[in-house]
This record gives sequence, structure tokens and C-alpha cells, in this order.
Amino acid sequence: MAEAELPNPEELHERRGDHFSRRVALITALYAVLLAIAALGGNHAMKEMILAQQQSSDQWAFYQAKVIREHQYRGQKLRLETDLLERGASAWVPAGVAVTVAGEGTAFRATTNLC
Repeated sequence: MAEAELPNPEELHERRGDHFSRRVALITALYAVLLAIAALGGNHAMKEMILAQQQSSDQWAFYQAKVIREHQYRGQKLRLETDLLERGASAWVPAGVAVTVAGEGTAFRATTNLC
């Protein structure tokens, strides 16, 4: 009868440690891949957020510029109408405007510190 070869107990212990090390290495590699994918997704989301913030800021700046221009044009119109009324050029100013300019002109002069 052939004798069965028994493994050396030290070899068995080494193989057990090697199997555990392989599992640890595989799980570590898997975590590294998952974290790399998550980091790429996070970077993409961050870029999208910054772009959205810039667009929002641009839209707000456009709105502010529009309102400022509108206010300046309104002030210039009131000033011109007031100057025309003071000079007696009522032919240039419509009749309905003279009434509103009289009320708004004093308020406009008070806010702009005109003499």
C-alpha cells in the first residue's frame, strides 16, 4: 500500500497566512477602486456646482446692471424734463408730464442734491 504524504504543519500555517493576505489585498484593492470612482464623481459634482454658482452670479450682475441703467435713465429723463420746465420750454414737455415732474422733480432733487 502506498503511503499518504502528510503536509508539514509549518507549510499549512504559512498557506493560511498567505490566504488571509490575499483576501486583505483584494478587499483593499476593491476599496481603492470604489474610492477612486467616488472621487471622480465628487470632482465632477464640484465642477458643476462651481459652474452653476458662476452662472447665478453672472445673472445677478446682469440684473443689477439693468436696474442701475434703468434708474440712471429715469433720473436723466426727470432732470431733463425739470430743466425744460424751468426754462419755460413747455412745448417740449407733454402736459401730463409737467404734473408728474413737479412732484417727482423735488424728490429727485432731494435725492441727487441738485441746486
